Amino acid sequence: MKPEETNQIKSVIDKYKSKKNVLLNERNDVELKLRNGEIMTWTRDFLIDNLYKDFYETTERKEYQELAKKATEKDEFEKYFRSAHLLAFFNIEIDPKTL
Repeated sequence: MKPEETNQIKSVIDKYKSKKNVLLNERNDVELKLRNGEIMTWTRDFLIDNLYKDFYETTERKEYQELAKKATEKDEFEKYFRSAHLLAFFNIEIDPKTL
């Protein structure tokens, strides 16, 4: 696989991870507001639903899903996708050729 292709995979996964971290931080803020008594339970549920709805519609998630779909179709691509995913999310570095 070309270095440009692996860099693109890493870039898409990093963008997705960043967007997901923003979502998790916003969700934690909503949970904190509930614990502090600033909002009601039903309001928390509504806000969290909206956060996830907005997240599902992001381009970062759609690009990530396209790569994940491609990874299920092509074995060689899956190795590079899985390697980049492990590095981005779990800080585990594995050479894709060994997978």
